[in-house]
Amino acid sequence: MKVKIQVVIESEDGHVQDVEEVACLKRGTLTAEELGLNLAEAKEILHSVQQSLTSQQIREYTAGRRPCPDCGRKRPQKGDPSDHISHAVRQTDLEQCAAVPV
Repeated sequence: MKVKIQVVIESEDGHVQDVEEVACLKRGTLTAEELGLNLAEAKEILHSVQQSLTSQQIREYTAGRRPCPDCGRKRPQKGDPSDHISHAVRQTDLEQCAAVPV
């Protein structure tokens, strides 16, 4: 027997945003040792679920804070390869917008 455990993350309206397999258990002939989960398997599954959940929560948190609350434009983000704005342009943008980029 093979059991796959997945975390499925859905948006508020029910659309699937992400599916991640967190564990795959293989069981042979049923023995007392293979009945249910052992402690090591349970800990690994919990760890994987926790990682998946917190990663998604962090993505949503940062995405919600990326737009400027005053003007709505996308603020620069450290390490973002799509952010090719020069320092001079940023200074001009900051003068037009009261909010300081995070």
